[in-house]
Amino acid sequence: MPTGWPEKSLDRLALEDRIIRTHYPTLRLLDPTEPGRTRWEGVRETTFGNWYTIRILLPTNYPLSQPRVYVIRPSPLRDCGSPSSTMHCLSPDQDGNAQICHYDSLHWGAHITLDYVMRKVDVWLHAYDVYLREGTKNGRLDRQGVSRYLPEM
Repeated sequence: MPTGWPEKSLDRLALEDRIIRTHYPTLRLLDPTEPGRTRWEGVRETTFGNWYTIRILLPTNYPLSQPRVYVIRPSPLRDCGSPSSTMHCLSPDQDGNAQICHYDSLHWGAHITLDYVMRKVDVWLHAYDVYLREGTKNGRLDRQGVSRYLPEM
């Protein structure tokens, strides 16, 4: 199958896909031969029983740069329509889907796998559910109250 990814990147994509299929079977790899369009999409369920469809979009120089993660359903997400440090939201995509912060770009490294990204995404989704359910005094995602709702990892 022809691809625009360099050989080394193809090895990494194969590793990431094995990890994702094993630990996150609801996610599917799409456009694996097209750098800039390669992504995983699928649903995640939180402990509150809410379902979110997410998209992990790989940059053309992955893993040197971090992937972007979007919540594509439900859309729009309350209080995530624009960049917000309190909600850990970044600029939405061209369709208005919320981009969520999963890792500080200053600390990103090629050694970080999508498994780790997905763990951070799951924590963000759970924190967002807690925010929707309980809110907070200052309108932030409540990091302290989230742990009681998270499943054991």
